[in-house]
Amino acid sequence: MSTAAASDLTVGPLTQTDLVRYQGASGDFNALHHDVTAAAEGRRVISPGMYQAGLMDTWLARTTDGAHVRSFAVRFLAPAYVGDTLTITGGPVEAEPGVIEMECRNEAGSVLLTGRAVLAE
Repeated sequence: MSTAAASDLTVGPLTQTDLVRYQGASGDFNALHHDVTAAAEGRRVISPGMYQAGLMDTWLARTTDGAHVRSFAVRFLAPAYVGDTLTITGGPVEAEPGVIEMECRNEAGSVLLTGRAVLAE
């Protein structure tokens, strides 16, 4: 099992089409994620948090070379919007073998999502 840190995963800028495609696959058709007029106070369309979690999972799969994941948890801290570029980073926790911690940041450096995975031995 490999827990060596992989290179960062950068995705974006996010487009409305990216989010609509995700919504079609997930079945989550909340208008806040695709309809500008439904977005709060006329702000940009909000990306579904699970979209970022999926990007984090993609980074994790690349990092662990397909190792079995015992658990995967995320914490949503702030929204991502259409136009944002997201970067997933992370690596093993030295004091805890088989544990990987991750972050998703936007181009401004704000942490939007944190994650933690425990790999099977």
